[in-house]
Amino acid sequence: MMYARVLAITLVFSVTLAVKSKEECKCFEEFEPEKEGDNWFCRGKKNYRIYECGEEKPPRCICTDKGKKITLDLGETDCSSTIHHDKSGLFCEPRADWDEYFKRHPHRRLIVEPDPPF
Repeated sequence: MMYARVLAITLVFSVTLAVKSKEECKCFEEFEPEKEGDNWFCRGKKNYRIYECGEEKPPRCICTDKGKKITLDLGETDCSSTIHHDKSGLFCEPRADWDEYFKRHPHRRLIVEPDPPF
């Protein structure tokens, strides 16, 4: 049931955010409009992440690796690109900001699978 709800929300956003021209495609900084087929979207200049035109800008992801704080490029939504061996370190800080963002954009959340029992 939850999967169906997330899918429906994603489809609604896709339809409502569809734009017909480069000028209508509003991207946040470090992202630029790009066209594929008949659809426009925002592509990250550094990390090539894709966002819908007009989508809300995510917070900056701050990760901790061996006690050192690392701020990732805009558009990164998890710390899996840094060196982590513990799954508890995959999540961005500040955690409260990210929890609020993911409530509005559940399709952007990293899904962490539990470790296999073997």
